[in-house]
Amino acid sequence: MSDFRIVFVVGLLISGVIFAIFQAPPLTDRGTSSSTAINEERFEAYFNQELNFCEAQPNDYDCQCYARVSGVVQSSATPPLPAGVQRIDRKYLARVQASGRC
Repeated sequence: MSDFRIVFVVGLLISGVIFAIFQAPPLTDRGTSSSTAINEERFEAYFNQELNFCEAQPNDYDCQCYARVSGVVQSSATPPLPAGVQRIDRKYLARVQASGRC
């Protein structure tokens, strides 16, 4: 009888872990959910700002691509973080991602 109870408890624990895994949001989101909605007005403002920044720099980036990628990163909505966790500077993150893609 004790072997049956152990198997039953282990089965419940494994089921709970599997259920928790499938309930958690994906770690890599491709922007298809509504949590990454882009504010069009903010995108236009960041696009123009980053386009001017790119054109002023001595680089060989495609400035339209650079401004688009940077604008999307900076204007997308971000989910709240737990207390005590800091987010990387959005402008720095946007410029690094844009320079890597364009």
